Formats: sequence, C-alpha cells, structure tokens
Amino acid sequence: MGIFTKKTAGKPAAKKTAKAAPVTDEVLTPESQAAATDKPVTAAPAKGQAGESYRLLCAPRVSEKAAISASKNVYVFEVPVKAEKIEIAKAVEKLFGVKVERVNTVRGIGKRFSGGRRKGSRSDWKKAYVRVKDGQKIDLYEGV
Repeated sequence: MGIFTKKTAGKPAAKKTAKAAPVTDEVLTPESQAAATDKPVTAAPAKGQAGESYRLLCAPRVSEKAAISASKNVYVFEVPVKAEKIEIAKAVEKLFGVKVERVNTVRGIGKRFSGGRRKGSRSDWKKAYVRVKDGQKIDLYEGV
C-alpha cells in the first residue's frame, strides 16, 4: 500500500459514468460549429502567420553566395531532409507572401569522422534554392 492512497475497507470503488450526447441528424459545418461555440471562423493565415509552414524552413542560409543570389531573386533556406519541393514552395508563399517560380534542392550526406576509438558521422542536410517572381523580394538579409 502506498503512502498517499487511502484504505477503503470493504467499500467498492464508485464508477462515474458520463452521459452520452443526444444523436442528431444535423450536418456540421465550420460556420455551425463556430455559432455553437461563439468563436469566429478563422480564414487562411495571412502573411507572416502560416500555421505549420515555419517547420519546413529551418533557417535562411547566411553566406556570401546566398547574398549574391538574393540579388537575383533566389533565396537559400535550410530545410529538413524529408521536405519536398512542393511543400517548400507552399511554405515560402504562406510565410512571406510571395509567388514562387521554382525550387531547386541540394542534399548533402554527413561526413564520417573518427577520433581515436570514437567513430561517427555528422547529420545529413538539405538546402533549398527558392526563386521568386520578378519584382518580389524577401527581406532576409536586412541588417545582417
């Protein structure tokens, strides 16, 4: 018997039963659910509020080559190894509010190393070159 448990001498534990909600033939829509909960229906996320898209773009690559390519409307991002080009394009469009022309990806295999008796490898990586339409830009390198 534990320290914090009470001893119930010969009394069976009382079970609590939850009452089931009545079944109705009403079709639920986002508007009817919002009316029932008195919360407004949220629309698609605006620029800067893209829901889960921020998980696809780990970080922008800050390098001399990336800064030069940014002047040509090509931006470089670190992305997860399993990210796909279409997902990356949609994430950039949602986060930054620009139209993406194309996405090129580069995948690198982590180098192996050994130090004494220790052997291991660095993690694999992937980066995406995102080209946006002419006349649009992303402010990534401002103040860097």
